[in-house]
Amino acid sequence: MSVSPREKSAENAAVVSANYTKHFKKELNVPFSISVWKECRKSQKGRVFTNVSWRYEVIQGLKTVNAVCSFAFKRHAASLRDDNTLRGVIFRCEGYCIFSNCNVTFVCQIDANLQLHARFQGDVCHSLTEKASRYVQGPARNKLKKLLKHKNPRLYHLEMLQNVDQDARESGCRDSCPSKGALKQIRYESRKIATPPGNVWLALQSIKENQNLMSASCATLQSISLDPPAVIFIVIRPSAYCTTCGRMTLFT
Repeated sequence: MSVSPREKSAENAAVVSANYTKHFKKELNVPFSISVWKECRKSQKGRVFTNVSWRYEVIQGLKTVNAVCSFAFKRHAASLRDDNTLRGVIFRCEGYCIFSNCNVTFVCQIDANLQLHARFQGDVCHSLTEKASRYVQGPARNKLKKLLKHKNPRLYHLEMLQNVDQDARESGCRDSCPSKGALKQIRYESRKIATPPGNVWLALQSIKENQNLMSASCATLQSISLDPPAVIFIVIRPSAYCTTCGRMTLFT
């Protein structure tokens, strides 16, 4: 039984209506962070960066023209030196949108003046029933580790979900709102890092070696003795309220 042209057009219209489409600018030129570039240069091994901060910086630039796609990277390569480049390009990377129906790809280059040039190919086409978000890493992950120390991941997820852009909400992109499972994992990592060893003496020793904790505490660990067991503190402001934690400092 043959299908009439009217029925075919109705089927095609139904398929199009089930997808999210959006036109966007296919070229991009933005400055790249000098501090991030220096950090990545220090972590360079061969032509590859082990520091992933460059990914966050590149995606922030790509999002200025395409905020509805969730990007992932295929490969990247950096020149060995800033003054030894081919056609003025010191960095190059390629990537794509992780949505199953989307064929958007991109190529980024950074020149010797630290200008990021990006060129897109393909059109945005996301299924309305699909949700996707890229893996949280780099500065964004470190920021969430600090925030989730004192917040519930589920409640914070709902709070972030309310602030999602309308276009990103319709397209299914959740880069700005990680899942509850991802937030729980990030919170677990932050607590694991902040938790001292189970042994009391090892915990005190680690606190003594951590200069950041020492400078932010009411008292400073001066000496630790295992035999006989003893700990000597130097109180910074005795008989006064600590400006850091707001508690009364005591002699120990």
